[in-house]
Amino acid sequence: MRARARSRVAARPAGELVAALAVPLDEDLVTLALTHRSYAYENGGLPTNERLEFLGDAVLGLVVTDALYRRYPDNPEGQLAKLRASVVNMRALADVARGIGSDGSDGSDGSDGSDGSDGSDGSDGSDGSDGVLGTGISTGTDAGTGGLGGWLLLGRGEESTGGRDKPSILADTLEAVIGAAYLSAGIDVATRLVLDLVGPLLDRQTPEGHGRDHKTALQELAAARLLGPPEYAVTEHGPDHAKVFSANALLGGEALGDGSGGSKKEAEQAAAAAAYEALSARARSAGPASELASEPELASEAEPASEPE
Repeated sequence: MRARARSRVAARPAGELVAALAVPLDEDLVTLALTHRSYAYENGGLPTNERLEFLGDAVLGLVVTDALYRRYPDNPEGQLAKLRASVVNMRALADVARGIGSDGSDGSDGSDGSDGSDGSDGSDGSDGSDGVLGTGISTGTDAGTGGLGGWLLLGRGEESTGGRDKPSILADTLEAVIGAAYLSAGIDVATRLVLDLVGPLLDRQTPEGHGRDHKTALQELAAARLLGPPEYAVTEHGPDHAKVFSANALLGGEALGDGSGGSKKEAEQAAAAAAYEALSARARSAGPASELASEPELASEAEPASEPE
């Protein structure tokens, strides 16, 4: 039993995560929420975080649905569903998880993340400068992996293949932490945690239910201004388990935006976001006469452009 307990100590103490989240959580439940099945298997069949993930997914869905229902009293069910899908999805949740960190001194004021240079600019489904900017939750990075990934309990295989930054693992673990908050302190505290985490994502939505599909938004804006379809030039570098992709968004052969990410899709989304802003800024500086059409809203996460991996 003593060896079993030692095997469950996280790289960063669970108490630090409780402090970062600023809600009263049971540390044993938090440790369980951080226990990936790969770690559990390699350490004698420990309990995994999957049951907490199941519970947290339900709590997250309820809190977000309730918030949207109250915020948009005139929206039909279809638009509410789009709004929820733009927040409750793997890429957006992984981005939020990456934003959970130390004391916020290196990111909570937006000084090193407000331009999205740390990967949380929408390249994975959201454009939050630090995922939880403006909330009571501290943000930043640790000495190894930024965000929630620094606390994960992973097996050697997942560790060696970059599991601490895999969107699916981060999103699942975030849901497990929400489940732990519900069991630790009830629905009121869990609701506060969820709204602190995803509130900025909710604030950036439009009432019509548009999310953050930057490629579709750029395509629509370019078409409205008769510029032709965007093209993307993508390069990659780094080892197979930690590849970084860089992309340039081109319109008529002109590079209007660049971005990077852990996949081709993420890099293209980031480049499209930069190009969209550049094209919009160019039109604004030229004056109202140059705006041939109003800028389209960003397209829904639930209806993305076709993007091959």
